[in-house]
Amino acid sequence: MKQLFAFVVFSCILIFNSCSIPNLYENDDILVTKELLKLRITNNSNETIYYFIVEQETAAVINWAPTLNGPSIQSGKHAIVQNSDIFVAENQTLKKGSKVIIYYWTSSLKSIYDVNGFVIEL
Repeated sequence: MKQLFAFVVFSCILIFNSCSIPNLYENDDILVTKELLKLRITNNSNETIYYFIVEQETAAVINWAPTLNGPSIQSGKHAIVQNSDIFVAENQTLKKGSKVIIYYWTSSLKSIYDVNGFVIEL
């Protein structure tokens, strides 16, 4: 009976670990994971990170500039971004498989070249 119990516990742990949520993107500054209808963005840098998230096709037709007045994440903290908070053109909708661009920068922004960005798939 003890062996059966140990087997069940071990199996549950193995299944739980194999179902973990994969990282969508990670570097020294930022970690992005996907949760149900939202993104979790973790700031691993030593500075506050500011960000702008936009649907990929929408990004091609808008003008925007980085600002220090928008959403931000303090060093060592995370933000939860609902899919409904991602900037999308009026005629576009987000769905599974949509691609979005996450742009991010710090307060030490000196030029447009200091803006980082990457594409993820929802």
